[in-house]
Amino acid sequence: MDRLPPTGKKRSNELESQHGGVRRGVAAYLTALLIGLTFASWLFPRNLLFPANYYDMAASEDTAQHIIGQRYFLLDQWRNPPLETKLLRWPRGVSIASTDSIPLIALPAKLVRRFLPPGFHAIFLFLAIAWILQPVACVFALRSSGERRLVPSLALAIIAISMPTLLYRSDMGLGHEALCAHSLILFAIGVYFRICGGSNVALWTAPPVLLVASLLVHPYLMAMIAAVLLAAPLSLFFRRDPRWIRAAIAFFAGAIVTAVLGRLFGYAAGTGAASGYGYYSMNLLSPIDPFKSLLLPFFPTLMDATGGQYEGYQYLGLGVLFLCAISLFSISSRMPRRTYARHVGLLAIALWLTLFALSNVVFNGTFQVAHLARVPRLFHSFRSSGRFFWPVAYLLVIGSIACVSRRLRSTIAAVVLLTAACLQFADASTLRNALRDHLHRQERWQIDRATLGPLMQHSSQLTLWPRSECLGRVIWDARYYHLLLLASQYGLRTNTIFTASPDSTGSCRASEVIGTPLSAGELRIILPWGADAKAEFPNARELCRPSGGLIVCSIELAGR
Repeated sequence: MDRLPPTGKKRSNELESQHGGVRRGVAAYLTALLIGLTFASWLFPRNLLFPANYYDMAASEDTAQHIIGQRYFLLDQWRNPPLETKLLRWPRGVSIASTDSIPLIALPAKLVRRFLPPGFHAIFLFLAIAWILQPVACVFALRSSGERRLVPSLALAIIAISMPTLLYRSDMGLGHEALCAHSLILFAIGVYFRICGGSNVALWTAPPVLLVASLLVHPYLMAMIAAVLLAAPLSLFFRRDPRWIRAAIAFFAGAIVTAVLGRLFGYAAGTGAASGYGYYSMNLLSPIDPFKSLLLPFFPTLMDATGGQYEGYQYLGLGVLFLCAISLFSISSRMPRRTYARHVGLLAIALWLTLFALSNVVFNGTFQVAHLARVPRLFHSFRSSGRFFWPVAYLLVIGSIACVSRRLRSTIAAVVLLTAACLQFADASTLRNALRDHLHRQERWQIDRATLGPLMQHSSQLTLWPRSECLGRVIWDARYYHLLLLASQYGLRTNTIFTASPDSTGSCRASEVIGTPLSAGELRIILPWGADAKAEFPNARELCRPSGGLIVCSIELAGR
């Protein structure tokens, strides 16, 4: 028998319910946005996001690398591939994907570069946007899972800005700005629930958009998001839902689009023969290791069995651990199996990401649990495997909140959720305050700008020796980065830049790099750890002068 149309009263109740749902949704998103904006305005000083003079800002290590790459990209003309600049590692050039300069924001900035102030870069602006979107994306993921009440959304928004793994990531010398875009992972989790819920819009539009956007932020994020999106056709398949075919087609179509664009943008050329998988891993105890916790200050050092497991820092926070415990307690053993079976694909992906984060050398504290001697070579491209637990951590948060909200009475659930949010916010205070102090601290220049600035102003090329590519290690000396940062202010083409994929085409022989006469407009600087090569430089006595541990050589210095 055909279903009868609803009566007037019933129809009115349905419309009222829909309008109430819309109002709650708007309230939830606006509240999350307000929390994100308030937190970002407290966290970031205005002169960091929109400085009066970008040239006064010093930075070092990874942050300087990102700024240098983005600034040179904006200075250079459009090239093919589109992300390449010839001004770095001149004349071979380098892709700013290799300098983690966030092409997602660098590309639109280059389109309007004539309207931007001199020396502009959007690294810290992107970081602020990532923090603003963090609670909004969390609410989107929760509401997409079916939990649309306001209190759970409010609690989750507070927890979202108090995740230790994100605060710790931001505070690691502020060197991983691109990797702080956890909101992309959360949007992917929300899209997973939307696809499994039957949304055709999410099915066909979200995979390519999210995959391409995350690729243009950081390949690690793209890999995580691809795994989360792949869970949708897997879950539908195990449900025996025929929609899994469309979901699989949509996912692989998005993956193909991303691969094609990645190749056009030059990402394939940036993949080097990296190694180290198993060193930058996650410890089995990482999710409960309260390093930098305010409320559990009993473990002053990070559990690190390899020396690189700081990349696997995954402390969930006291509030989230409290929620997980309540969730396990509230789940009845009589809960229908279909509750788990509906998302078996997501559970399988979460298990895989956890195993990948643990790597082939698994440690429980300092005790080695397992060691697989051989792994696929592709794994080494994502050697900082400890990061891959991030989606699992957010799934635990969202799943725990949804479970508490649905299994407990409304009043009790609200008390539990708000208590967890307060615990999480308080527990993250140490990390949060350390990050704010770091952002408000002005880094000092470690080079003599008063002397080097005029020399660079009258030069067109900067040659550094030794090139970072010749050292085979990370350079921690701030002078290296400050020299390149100062050179980027004047647009000098340079012969080096440290990247994750070292360049093997340039010369590493001092006689070939600095053992030739100076060319017109060239400024050569010998770094302290290469001072022995000064003897290779012709006319060094006449053309070179010491400056703050550096040896500066220029035709301009003749006779001084």
